[in-house]
Amino acid sequence: MNNCTQTVTLGAYLLGALEPPERYEFEAHIAGCDSCRTELIRLAPLPGMLNQISVEDFDEGLHPGELYPTAPMPIQTLAAPASKTVLPPPELLVPRESPEPAPPRDTPGSQDTVEFVPPQRNRYRRVLVAAAVVVAVALGSVLGWQLLREPPAEVADPGITWSATAPESDVRVDVRLLDHEWGTELRMKIANVPPGRRCYAIVYDHYGRREIAGWWGTDHNSGEEIVAPTSFQRSKIARIEFKLEDEITFLTVPAPVG
Repeated sequence: MNNCTQTVTLGAYLLGALEPPERYEFEAHIAGCDSCRTELIRLAPLPGMLNQISVEDFDEGLHPGELYPTAPMPIQTLAAPASKTVLPPPELLVPRESPEPAPPRDTPGSQDTVEFVPPQRNRYRRVLVAAAVVVAVALGSVLGWQLLREPPAEVADPGITWSATAPESDVRVDVRLLDHEWGTELRMKIANVPPGRRCYAIVYDHYGRREIAGWWGTDHNSGEEIVAPTSFQRSKIARIEFKLEDEITFLTVPAPVG
């Protein structure tokens, strides 16, 4: 059994009927009163239960004037004496249904309609755009890194061709010179050389230095291409001499003039 006289104020407190000063004063009292705290816990479900009922639940054919108390219900507070509580008329206790808002009407002069995009869709689009930007940046970074790592593909050099013919023997040599970083690649076609012989090429540069570009046999078709390298750059080559194994020069191919 509760001994505190302030427990009668718990109902008004739970239903929100206290004024702010009275509410603050009562809350300070509850903090130090075990009886009121226990009763507050017991009465805590009361507002929710009252919200589930209506005046019609108690109407059993009685006159409307008999549904409400004829005397005011006293409410005792700490700061002021009990005040009179006047209940509203019955029609005010029934909650009114708020009318649904009418749908917007299209004005006669409006032609352009603005499409409403839900925030979720806007967020989804922003995520897609951000993802596309991230993918594009990542792909560009990978491709750029590969381009930095891989050396550029060497452009095929079509080369230039030097040609010469020996008037006394009709021996003809066509040499295609391909320029490289390491030197020059010689692709030679030799025609009308006596078969069964061995020959070689000597490359001279503008400073008089020379290099042997290779040996080969003369038993081959006239259209077959013989490949030989030299460390001289193509722009430094002055002439190419072709000799037999007995060191006899049978043809010299000079660099074109101009």
